[in-house]
Amino acid sequence: MGTNHLCKKLDMKYNQYTVLEKIESHAYQLNIPPSIHNVFNVKLLHAAVTDPLPSQRQTDWQPPTIETLEGPEFEIEEICDEQTYQRKKQYLIKWVGWAEPMWNDMSLLQEVKALNTWEASQQTKLGVKRTLNSHKGLQQRGRRGVV
Repeated sequence: MGTNHLCKKLDMKYNQYTVLEKIESHAYQLNIPPSIHNVFNVKLLHAAVTDPLPSQRQTDWQPPTIETLEGPEFEIEEICDEQTYQRKKQYLIKWVGWAEPMWNDMSLLQEVKALNTWEASQQTKLGVKRTLNSHKGLQQRGRRGVV
């Protein structure tokens, strides 16, 4: 099972889920995405903390996205910034419904409209014209310049 959070190991384990039904004395059915088996043994479940410490509160908690064969689809509110990280172009993206923007690789972006809007704003800001390579984004750059 894949998700879009940075810590995939503990992603599904440390979230709050609603108990739908007590199956037996040792099993409960939880309200989780339908692609995951939703009955768990009581040894795997812990009661949620009713009064967490201030650092444990999450104001923009969202359930983790489950990757399907088609991949997840989200709507981009705006692109805030760009950077190169490990020779890959990344964009700081504000997603609709999320409070904090996240860095995402350019290869994951399919919404050309938001990317074109960002590129147009950067062209006017810098006064430099960048060329687009069809609808895939910026030109691919090799070690010695534009490929």
